[in-house]
Amino acid sequence: TLDGIALFSNNKFTGQTLGKQEAILANLMKSKLGKYTRLSYEWKEKNSPITIEVIKDRRKLKISNEKVNMHFDIDISVDEFPPNDLYKKRTRNEAEKFLSAEIKKDFEKIITTTQEAKSDIFGVGRRVHAFHQDLWKKGDWQETYAALSIEVDVNVNMKRTSIFD
Repeated sequence: TLDGIALFSNNKFTGQTLGKQEAILANLMKSKLGKYTRLSYEWKEKNSPITIEVIKDRRKLKISNEKVNMHFDIDISVDEFPPNDLYKKRTRNEAEKFLSAEIKKDFEKIITTTQEAKSDIFGVGRRVHAFHQDLWKKGDWQETYAALSIEVDVNVNMKRTSIFD
């Protein structure tokens, strides 16, 4: 079983790891979906869990100066939602907004962890090296990566529900 991901910087183990759930999310951030990528969140406002399966995700990486913007469009299927009222447009919109915010928070935590470990697991450096030489030549990439301002935008789109009445 997978216990997590070890973080490396300059081919050396940093002593930091990502847990199992964080590893799944990190792979989602790298657009490396497994056969089944399932996530569960506790939706306190609705007093209910909501379990989703990621169908497809798209990542756009925009780099300017020393700022990186990662934008994710994530298509999902809802596998479990006990209130079972996702047929209502308002509830669907609220669910998409809730999940977008929760996934964004999780992604931001992972980015913070990787920056603290100076471990560019998302391949930002490859893009910088290819298209932003001024930033690449600033010095040691791991140090530069750790200091970058990285913003995350997440847009969840509910494509279907696997819920039956």
